[in-house]
Amino acid sequence: MPDPAAAYVVTLRNRASRQLRRVRNPDHDRITDAIRGLASDPRLGDIKKIRGRLYRLRVGNWRVFYIIDDERRRVTVTEVFRRNERTYRDL
Repeated sequence: MPDPAAAYVVTLRNRASRQLRRVRNPDHDRITDAIRGLASDPRLGDIKKIRGRLYRLRVGNWRVFYIIDDERRRVTVTEVFRRNERTYRDL
């Protein structure tokens, strides 16, 4: 059941879930907390709009890519990557 205090419902695509499972602590905990924070305001923090409805959240050396659907009040996390020279290539 969605949190009534949360403005948005946050979901992870299967690919993002797999990528997140491979991240070790303490990075895993920091990324998970940052993703949960997207529920209250998906445009607050170290956020950058990539294109269209695609956004990037920076968590240290990690990047969380997600789509905001304001009409449905939903945030869908699409990718979780460690920052490197190829991170933004195929977006």
